[in-house]
Amino acid sequence: MSSDSAALSASEECLVAGYVLLSPIGRGAFSKVVVARHLVTGTEVAVKIIKKGGFAKVSQEAHVLMSLNHPNIITLFQVIDTQDRAFLFLEHVSRGHLFGYLRKNGPLAEEDARAKFRQMTSAVQYCHRKGVAHRDLKPGNILLDGENNIKLADFGLSTFSDDKLPVIGGTVSYVAPEVLRLEPCDGRKADAWSLGVILYRMVTGKLPFESTNFEERKQKILTGHFHIPDTVSLECQELLKKLLTLDPSHRITVEGVMGDQWVNIGYEEALRPYSEPPRGDIDPRVIERMEKLGYKKEDIEDSVSQRKYDDIMGTYMILKNTQTKMVGRTIRVRPCPNPVSSISLHATQESLSFGQKLEKCSSLPCYMQTRVPSPQGRLHRSLNTPPACLDAKTTSSLPSPALQRGPGGSRLPASETDAGTPGSPSGCRHGRQGVAKRILRFFLKCICCRPSTEKQHHKETRVKPI
Repeated sequence: MSSDSAALSASEECLVAGYVLLSPIGRGAFSKVVVARHLVTGTEVAVKIIKKGGFAKVSQEAHVLMSLNHPNIITLFQVIDTQDRAFLFLEHVSRGHLFGYLRKNGPLAEEDARAKFRQMTSAVQYCHRKGVAHRDLKPGNILLDGENNIKLADFGLSTFSDDKLPVIGGTVSYVAPEVLRLEPCDGRKADAWSLGVILYRMVTGKLPFESTNFEERKQKILTGHFHIPDTVSLECQELLKKLLTLDPSHRITVEGVMGDQWVNIGYEEALRPYSEPPRGDIDPRVIERMEKLGYKKEDIEDSVSQRKYDDIMGTYMILKNTQTKMVGRTIRVRPCPNPVSSISLHATQESLSFGQKLEKCSSLPCYMQTRVPSPQGRLHRSLNTPPACLDAKTTSSLPSPALQRGPGGSRLPASETDAGTPGSPSGCRHGRQGVAKRILRFFLKCICCRPSTEKQHHKETRVKPI
């Protein structure tokens, strides 16, 4: 094993800058993606660990993600940059990628395909408006959240430049013909071609240029000839022809796609460019929650306004992202006296899916030590306690056994973890059913049996707390 591989493997055995790494979910030629849990909030995130050259201060992908703010683009929380790798802490979505979704469900009804395609188009057009070309659009880089909304991810081949630059890389089935010819090309027009291939895949269940080997598939793409089944509507066929046009100068732009007839069928108005909220706005509700966690308001405002993407901004972005997904829910903050340094080896190993010992972390660089850096007075969080920023309902849904514990670190009773926690709908429902059963038994006893004493009456009708 090389030294780089050994260092990457070791990083999976301990905490990294306030996150505990859990399990790998993806791997590329120069990167690995790992699920992690943010210790302060208990939120699961995705960590992309990118191997790079020592000459770069931070990866191109991080720079691109820092400039983007769109609901259908994966959110960047925090960046740790070292000489040989960059750690990107990103929003983690629960339903995998579009490739797996299509493989499981087959071709989509055009109505369902249209809803997803509109979100893709909005996200890609926003990127183009910001001067970013993705250059690697494919179902494997399009993620789905819990509500099946699109999240565009993996900007490893993206670029800020509007110059026509050759692109090396990508998946041959989805790249434009000018890319295969290794010609200097407009990345935005190449993105439009890739969107056409993705749309074809969604509505037919197949690829427009299929073959058993690379060279034959390449030649089919370079000729630009493809067949559209009659089951596809005429409006969708016309859009596919506009997107899969061989000559990029005649190919429709992604902005032009927004006004296409098929894209807007069933919608009251045509798809419009996304209006990004002002960057300078800082949510006072998130600041209030962070202050209860021990952060100082001036430090929060400085980190977010300067867009430092450090641990302070990371916590802010995570809470902001969680709040957006929990509209109308009040997140109760409760104190927890246990410091991170008191995490037991058993509990930490329980959270880590790799089952490896933490003693190996002692040889890692300072940014991978188990101690969580924090400002003076900040409350620390133990893996043995529920996250401080989450309410009881949210805490009960966390998958880690180490987080399903009571305030003192003791494991919750089975009835609380299985039947719902206090204040949750299932917990209240079970409690009401218990009360109803007791009242019914008391009523029947009064009718069928002799009257009980006052003492017995109170004993029979007493309801245990839920």
